[in-house]
Amino acid sequence: MNKVRKYAIWGGAVVGALLLGILSAQAALTISSVLMSGDGNVSIDGVAASVFSIGTSTTSGTITIGGEAQTGALTVGQSSGVNIVNLGTGNGSTTVNLATGTGINTVNVATGGTGVKTINVGTGAIANTITIGNVTGATAIGMRTGTGNFWLDGVAASTYSFGTSTTSGTITIGGEAQTGALTIGQSSGVNTVNLGTGNGSTTVNIATGTGVNMVNIATGATSAKVVKIGTGAVANGVIIGTTNGAASTTIYAGTGGIILNGLLLATSTAPSATADGGAASVTGSDVAGIITSISGAHVSSTITFGTAHASVPVCLVTAADTDAASVATSTYVTAATTGMYITHVSVTAEAVWNYLCIGN
Repeated sequence: MNKVRKYAIWGGAVVGALLLGILSAQAALTISSVLMSGDGNVSIDGVAASVFSIGTSTTSGTITIGGEAQTGALTVGQSSGVNIVNLGTGNGSTTVNLATGTGINTVNVATGGTGVKTINVGTGAIANTITIGNVTGATAIGMRTGTGNFWLDGVAASTYSFGTSTTSGTITIGGEAQTGALTIGQSSGVNTVNLGTGNGSTTVNIATGTGVNMVNIATGATSAKVVKIGTGAVANGVIIGTTNGAASTTIYAGTGGIILNGLLLATSTAPSATADGGAASVTGSDVAGIITSISGAHVSSTITFGTAHASVPVCLVTAADTDAASVATSTYVTAATTGMYITHVSVTAEAVWNYLCIGN
């Protein structure tokens, strides 16, 4: 009997054994060291309650399903009923690889558009480490949520780090057209909220957009607040308010008063001065300064404010030289929203006056 006939007879015996195992509900079928191939389809099937086991005694061996150059679909689990597909669920130290080859791969998990999905990753009660994504090239991660909301939470002592390796990148929190509240820090305990506390040259912008903004700091009506601005032991420059248009700055105090510790400097648009129509000189601001009148007989000096007051200010004048002092007892001051007027008996020398005007 030649080799061709031997293989044919042996192969027929195998096929017969397969058919016998499939047709007999009570049969046990064992095939060892067999290569099965064909140019048609291969179907292994049983009855509703059949149990199929592949490689259950294999330890150091390899089980491969699917071709190296396969283009057709490889399907594991296609039930229309309630079922479970287990991958790597043994108690050994298992690594499950999905699409780890060098090709351009797409991994779809629960992408079907019907039926609500629940996706659990690393939810076991053990100290798992879960890594998603990498820092190579243009790698991107997109996370989205609907009206079911998005939450990121831990335990009482958890530490959260966001963008700690980022240098020239941008971190944005909140939507461009958001109308809901954006809350950072809502503790009912004693805690600290830090913004821009690094050692770099940091700019912290708050409500700098073009909208009609309101910034509230320590406005709560319970428990006394301490608000500190620029109190570090360094030569800080603190600017509050603007001089544009009808801008105003209001500082309130109760019975504790307003305490100014340091030199008080008042600046404004430079005022101008005349004395009986002549060109007098003035140094200072609309708030405080020195006016020097003219040589020759004159009975008044006038300061025109660089910026008119909204209401008539209160103005005080004191003599700053002997010529002004010689007529001080007969001098009086009147004020208007646009300026201040010093009137006195005639004096022939330049008189120097100090003035202070405070809005009323």
